[in-house]
Amino acid sequence: MGIPRKPFLITAFPRSGTKHTAVTLQMAGFEVGHECLADEGCVSWYPPAATIFASYRCVIHQTRHPLATISSATTMGRGNLLNMFRILEKEPKSTDFMYQLMWAYVQWNKRIMAATSIRFPVEGLPILWPSLMRSLGLPPETVRPEVSMRMNSRIHPEYTWDDLEAVDRKLTSQIRVLFNAFGYDRELPEYGHE
Repeated sequence: MGIPRKPFLITAFPRSGTKHTAVTLQMAGFEVGHECLADEGCVSWYPPAATIFASYRCVIHQTRHPLATISSATTMGRGNLLNMFRILEKEPKSTDFMYQLMWAYVQWNKRIMAATSIRFPVEGLPILWPSLMRSLGLPPETVRPEVSMRMNSRIHPEYTWDDLEAVDRKLTSQIRVLFNAFGYDRELPEYGHE
């Protein structure tokens, strides 16, 4: 009997399409949990604490366009933000919800980036599927099932860069840095390492 293999973790900021990725992997036949651990792995925004990362064989950072993510994340409750502040062990200087959300977006993604250099854009999953499978230690020839990107969508306002600038210019600048680091300044972000 062999040594059991550690599960993998795909993690992201909330509202970055983790449910879509989890369901896609589940429909492809893998035992993957969404926001919970299953035999082969977990796809979840919560919790990317540094001590947790070490318990996985592979940690992958899933991204989604920052404006889409932040717009959708406005539907989160303040309790989710408070949990994030607790895990980050710090809080933003403002009590304004949008400021806190933008601050959390920057800090949460930086925390994940410190733990792994492997990332993929959820928008590119149809093209990047074989590469993702290889990184997860799963068969790259696995057929990717068709799953709607809107499966977990919520009605929310659509924020623009100007809207974010109106909240805080410094945070918007930091979000733009992540936008570029994640490859959204190109037509389709590439999969892989920094």
